[in-house]
Amino acid sequence: MITINNWIGCSDCNETRRQHRARNLQATDSGHHGTSTPISVRGFTDSEFEQMISAGEQLFQIYGHMFDHVLTNANFEASFEQLRNIVNKLEHEPTWVPSDWVD
Repeated sequence: MITINNWIGCSDCNETRRQHRARNLQATDSGHHGTSTPISVRGFTDSEFEQMISAGEQLFQIYGHMFDHVLTNANFEASFEQLRNIVNKLEHEPTWVPSDWVD
């Protein structure tokens, strides 16, 4: 089994924030708002969203060197294509592990 570690981050966090606010406005316009509404329907609050971005940046600063690939989530189709290319490369190209990892 091959293990691959990917980091998925936003390419432009300001653009991601704008998209987040637009989705929340859409949910509010359709009547889904308030903290009792499930997150999958209401979206994240601005505070929750900022905490996620901040935590993600901190995690990447600490553990970024451990990731095999960094995917930028500019849009779903491009990100999915990046991930498919990584998996395809793993399936068709030789990989190695240190000899002391092998039984």
